[in-house]
Amino acid sequence: MTDNEIELEIKVIIKFLNSAKRDRYVNFIKNKKDRIKSIGNIKDCYVISENKNIDQKRMSIENALIETIGADQGTLLVFGNAEIVYSEAEGFNNRWISKKRK
Repeated sequence: MTDNEIELEIKVIIKFLNSAKRDRYVNFIKNKKDRIKSIGNIKDCYVISENKNIDQKRMSIENALIETIGADQGTLLVFGNAEIVYSEAEGFNNRWISKKRK
């Protein structure tokens, strides 16, 4: 994973996660080895997830949504430079999509 992707993950975590989980996720990202390469294609998204099968991967938007919606695990789908972030959290009715503030 490139330094830009690590910075992107940290930016999203600080901006969108509650303080109880924030430090744990930031430390996890800073210490994670075997990072993937950046693709940077608008037809895909970057996945930050508690599901290890999809965590830290770039996936097509279609596949990411199939893997995420209704999976009942905490997952963020990051589009672009975090201009849009989709969250699928644990529990009922815990989905949201956010646009970056200008």
